[in-house]
Amino acid sequence: MSPAPEAVAGDAVELTVDKQVGEGYGLARHDGRVVFVSGAIPGERVRAELTQVKKRMAYARTTEVLQPSPHRVPDRRLAWGAAGVGGVEFAHVDLPHSRQLKTDAAAEQLARLGGLENTGLSIAAAPSEQAAEAADPHAAATTAGTTWRTRVQLAVDAAGTPGMRAAGSHTVIPVDTVPLAAPVLNDLGLHTLRLPGLERIELTAAHTSGAVVLHTRPGAALDPNFVETVTARLGEQDGQWSLLHRSSQPARRGGRRGSKAARNRGGSSRLDVLTGAGEVTERLHLDTPGGTLERDFRLRADGF
Repeated sequence: MSPAPEAVAGDAVELTVDKQVGEGYGLARHDGRVVFVSGAIPGERVRAELTQVKKRMAYARTTEVLQPSPHRVPDRRLAWGAAGVGGVEFAHVDLPHSRQLKTDAAAEQLARLGGLENTGLSIAAAPSEQAAEAADPHAAATTAGTTWRTRVQLAVDAAGTPGMRAAGSHTVIPVDTVPLAAPVLNDLGLHTLRLPGLERIELTAAHTSGAVVLHTRPGAALDPNFVETVTARLGEQDGQWSLLHRSSQPARRGGRRGSKAARNRGGSSRLDVLTGAGEVTERLHLDTPGGTLERDFRLRADGF
């Protein structure tokens, strides 16, 4: 009887996920290997496609859920028109359980790398999440915790189409809604425009202020009509908004080893403030025995 063929990327396997580990992966075992599988929840039995195979470990992505967890919800990225984008590793898990999975993964790392056991670590709900869950228990599994990011980045492909990068890839996926972004950042609608010459956009929503940073590709010019469009949209928002432009400078050639010129061979960039103050204000609420204090902090608009 001939031995079973060696597993390779592209093979379909069935896995039972034992526990949650870092970067959104569940840990399973198959044919003597540890398998890190995305899109699965501990306790589930799934069919997965191997994406990378090494001698003692492999990576896989879930293609079918055979025995679902009670904590599974429809992948929120589908409702956002953002199927497959990265950075939303628990889009298929109800919110309270996703916090538990993150707690488990962090505790496992502290124990494995730092030798710290029984730390009492827990991840609490944000105030906005607590309010949403109190008002509507169903929100815990659906909409709560989906509009909290006040700083997001949009990638732009070579054709000028903005979107988010696919998980583990540089491929840009167009989106109908920027996942997890604060509502005002989606209201700007920059993800719906064509952005020739840009390679990235940073968007920030802060207390009574906000900012957009446009990053052009090396050698590309910033379209004045596009600047006018973005400036008009920022003017429609409440508060003080800034528009900035970061342009890539070509890499320098030559220079003595260790000199400034040599260190700059990888290129540099220049930041220009086109409108506004070029900074945002964040307000921090501090609970003290004497009551709640408020403190404002001014931050650079491009400090992602």
